[in-house]
Amino acid sequence: MIFRIVISSLLFFTLYSGILNAQVEHVPLTSPVYDYLLRAENKGYLEHKSLSSLPHQRKEIISILNQMYSDENISTTDKKIVEFYLKEFNSLPEKNTVVFENEQNTDNIFFKDLFGNKDKYIYKYTDSSNNVELKPLLKAESFFTNNSSYDESKSVLLHGGVRLMGTLSNSFGYYLQATNGAIISGDRNLAIDREQSYSNNVKFAFLESDLDFTQSHVRYDNNWFYATLGREVRNLGTGLFQKVFISNSSQPFDALSLGARFNSFEYRFTHGSLLSSPLDTNISQGFNSVIPDKFLVMHRFAFRPSWGEIALWESVIYSDRSIDFAYLNPISFFKSLEHALRDRDNSMMGIDATIRPMNNLQLKGSFLLDDIIISEIGNGYWSNKTAWNIAATYSFDLPIDLGIEYSRVEPYTYSHFNNLNAYTNDRGLLGSIIKPNSDFVGISLNYWLTNKYPISFRFIRMRHGDNIYKDGKLVENVGGDVNQSRRHEDKYDGIDFLAGNLIKTSIFELSAGLELIRNLNLRAMYSYETKVESNHYFRVILTLEDF
Repeated sequence: MIFRIVISSLLFFTLYSGILNAQVEHVPLTSPVYDYLLRAENKGYLEHKSLSSLPHQRKEIISILNQMYSDENISTTDKKIVEFYLKEFNSLPEKNTVVFENEQNTDNIFFKDLFGNKDKYIYKYTDSSNNVELKPLLKAESFFTNNSSYDESKSVLLHGGVRLMGTLSNSFGYYLQATNGAIISGDRNLAIDREQSYSNNVKFAFLESDLDFTQSHVRYDNNWFYATLGREVRNLGTGLFQKVFISNSSQPFDALSLGARFNSFEYRFTHGSLLSSPLDTNISQGFNSVIPDKFLVMHRFAFRPSWGEIALWESVIYSDRSIDFAYLNPISFFKSLEHALRDRDNSMMGIDATIRPMNNLQLKGSFLLDDIIISEIGNGYWSNKTAWNIAATYSFDLPIDLGIEYSRVEPYTYSHFNNLNAYTNDRGLLGSIIKPNSDFVGISLNYWLTNKYPISFRFIRMRHGDNIYKDGKLVENVGGDVNQSRRHEDKYDGIDFLAGNLIKTSIFELSAGLELIRNLNLRAMYSYETKVESNHYFRVILTLEDF
């Protein structure tokens, strides 16, 4: 018996070690594997790793899944889920069907298996050092509500596109995803309000046209060094619901990153391009719009012992000038540079930590320091601007994960006297899922009934102190808007947290999903929300691939 296990293991690693190396490209954050990786992290399978900086490479995810798959103490349910994802990432054998055949894949979609359980590609090829995948993407999506403020109680959209990804010579990864969609019927504003990415899409939300998205990146790996260039959704900072450095509700942006990664340490430098506010708000797009340059520069030092991660982070936003060479040096202290450059820019720093005191339990937290005057701590001084969160997550031996989180963002945090330098991308907050002068508590429960999507319950209670307007004019500024810093006429003394127009929101969410046949997924979400009034929202998504 032992002999057979040893021989099987040797065959497995011989056949698939080459494939593992040829997985340099990133896995997009829309993949449901990240929900399951939180469970894997809780259970201690991410030694010298964490989920605080996303997305991950395919080979990173495969390495984690293989570690779980080889653990003889893993539960039957987890074993099935891990096996599913190892097939999804081509680390375990799976039958494929393609549009364009080659010597590896001869089953054609149009002649058989269109509705079968084989993995579906337009084209696919893999060898020991290269791989390429071209997949079709389709999505039919519907929103429903009883909210009477909309012209219609539903919204139906249809999307389509392709995803190209792969690796060359075990070192050069590439990824391109392009989709286009349109509203078929119903209220456009309902879709905009219920999906963050739609509200950020200029053509769809402002020009009332079609809906197009593109994300792409290239990545080069060579031993300890890596470099990436691309436009993608990123998360930075640790937590359950909340990421205070680069939030999970922020838009994708273009950036160049350089990094050095070792077993228990990683350093990354990033210089990115953001979209600033138009100088004339009446001409916000088109050939005659004037939009100044805006840049984000960050670096992060992450120390990764076996029990978790502690990372130091620093950033600067600067605008209305060309790329500043002072910020191109990846080994520098941005705060001092910002002072040396005449204190024009918006600098921040922070720390985040993931601690696993025991298997199944994790403690997560982040602290962002925007500005501070030590002598005014505790006095509600407007310039003491911070954001932080703390969370605890636990995975039971049963297929159940539980988490709780609290987060708070002080007034005026992320804002700047020069509004161009606010911590925003196209006026949308880059960090945090809540606005300045806000807090929230959230509870999450996942039950892994199927291989791909958990049955998920979430409760979120948010409080926000909004600025007060009268006849369209700002009459009381309490630091509740990232695009509105403190003005000369605003008071200098203490500001009570949650002052202004206090808005309380409670959200109850229930979601579930199922892979009907290979690659064809059905997901459903229900949300009950109380704000000014109580409303119900439903969302149903049918997708070919997750995107």
